[in-house]
Amino acid sequence: MNEDNLIPMAEALLDFKIDIIIINIVALCLLVLAVYFHARFKKSGELREINNNFSNVLKQQQELAEATGKINMNFAGMLKISDFRQAWINSLRDEMAEFQSYGILPNSDPTKEREFYKLGTKIELLMNPDDPDYINLQTQMYGFLSAADGGRLEKYSQNSDFVKLCQKILKREWDRLKQDIDHGVTQNK
Repeated sequence: MNEDNLIPMAEALLDFKIDIIIINIVALCLLVLAVYFHARFKKSGELREINNNFSNVLKQQQELAEATGKINMNFAGMLKISDFRQAWINSLRDEMAEFQSYGILPNSDPTKEREFYKLGTKIELLMNPDDPDYINLQTQMYGFLSAADGGRLEKYSQNSDFVKLCQKILKREWDRLKQDIDHGVTQNK
């Protein structure tokens, strides 16, 4: 081999190596681009999944807020009704006590007192006519009327049964109020 042959061979090898280097650089660039786009697509999918999860959580929070609002409204309504019911029980108790005090007042005739009739009527209006003790209560109240012109003993004889009946009615209504409140609280949990 002579020297003249070696120079073209060396140049051919250098040209060949430059082509390989260029191919390797292009391949490396393509590989870097492929890794970059793969990472971008993967990250894009993860971001899409995070966004979907966030949307689901947001939707659940809105549903929870709506449900909580409804529960709060129901609870507030139940509390308001229980306040009205408690005021009704208090009023009924006060009217029953006032009526009874007129009925047994010694040396007086409550039948001549307008307030006595007003109290009796108010008690009847406050009571539910379907109440199981309504008729018995009316009978007891009219008993005070029939004993009004009698003596002290006759007036006092009406007292015990009337008070026991009133206590029974008020206790039942109080228990119902507590039951309604307890039921409302457990229902709204």
